[in-house]
Amino acid sequence: MRLPRLVLALLLFSACGGDDQPAKPKGGDTPKRAPADAAPPPAPAPDAAPPADPDPKGEFDEQAKQLYRVAACGGDEPLPANIPAKVVEAHCKALDKIIAEYREKWVDKALPFLASIVPKDLPDHVLYPFGGSDLATALATFPDVAELTVISLETAGDVRRIDKVRDDELVDSLKENREHLQFLYRSAFHKTVDLKAMTESGLPGHLVGAMVALKIFGYAPVTLRYFVVKDDGSLEYVTNKFENVEITFRKPGGKLQVYRHIAANLENGHLKKNPGLVTYITSRAPFTAMTKASSFLMWEDHFSTIRNLLLDNMVWMISDATAPLPEHSLAKGFELIPYGEFSGPEPAFSGLEKADVLVKLWKDSEKRECPIRYGYSDAKRRAHLLITRKKVEGGK
Repeated sequence: MRLPRLVLALLLFSACGGDDQPAKPKGGDTPKRAPADAAPPPAPAPDAAPPADPDPKGEFDEQAKQLYRVAACGGDEPLPANIPAKVVEAHCKALDKIIAEYREKWVDKALPFLASIVPKDLPDHVLYPFGGSDLATALATFPDVAELTVISLETAGDVRRIDKVRDDELVDSLKENREHLQFLYRSAFHKTVDLKAMTESGLPGHLVGAMVALKIFGYAPVTLRYFVVKDDGSLEYVTNKFENVEITFRKPGGKLQVYRHIAANLENGHLKKNPGLVTYITSRAPFTAMTKASSFLMWEDHFSTIRNLLLDNMVWMISDATAPLPEHSLAKGFELIPYGEFSGPEPAFSGLEKADVLVKLWKDSEKRECPIRYGYSDAKRRAHLLITRKKVEGGK
């Protein structure tokens, strides 16, 4: 059957035209070609970076930030309603002078020197026995520490005191804390009597010292929590005991870091009754260690437990002469690298048994400069420092 001519014509038109034909520009404009050297179209924007993990939360974060603002003069938090602005202004003016002196006389020399002698590949868990409230030296020595644990007799104190401190109590407490910190920054060690007084002051002196240390080195607190160490070495966070504290902190845009202070007696008999702390310490192994101004207690037999916990679980330690004696360290496979000068313990410890062993160590060792005081000075008030490190077979 033959199709009509009109139908054939329509079929031919549909096959040759229809949707395949370019649309006519509106308004009669002729489409323009892009020049051959035109820049390619911009690439699509990359996906937005995933949001950062939110900061953790603690039970006393608000008080921590208020203490940082009031006592350390850090951050931009508004002052608590119960804190007079004039008192804080006067305190900050006085504290700024103390910090400026500390920076000039110690920090500016210490940071490059310590960076030159502290290896970059050490374990980032640091144990600091007999450390008191000396967070400042620890941060100068290990600025990138992931977890720092300081152990000493003194308790942390209740940060909630910032909520109800009286005006006259505040003035006296801030003055007392400034005087203590000035002594620490000038002499590189605490006096035990000062530590006890600070714990009992209007504001918790231990926490004040920690907050000022954070401010000096450019950190800010994130969380503050209290805890007890359970018998298995794990932590249980509490809100009714204020002996042990955990503060997380960071630099602007930096990683979260952890500082813990544990109040404990490290004498053998007390450690025997504190299996949780022993387990806590060994669970951090292998760790880095530091100590200074520890009254030479680790030379004594009745502190052999903490001495052996260090020597059995650490890989590297920085200290003054109050580190374990050479006879103990060498027997555990360590070598000793002295810096500065040591002619005997400072006068407060004159006549100390076995001091001659340390004198001989410094005398027989290669001479290395020590431009900063790191804990006690020697008998002639000269600076010294000691590195105790695991000896590498076939190496230096």
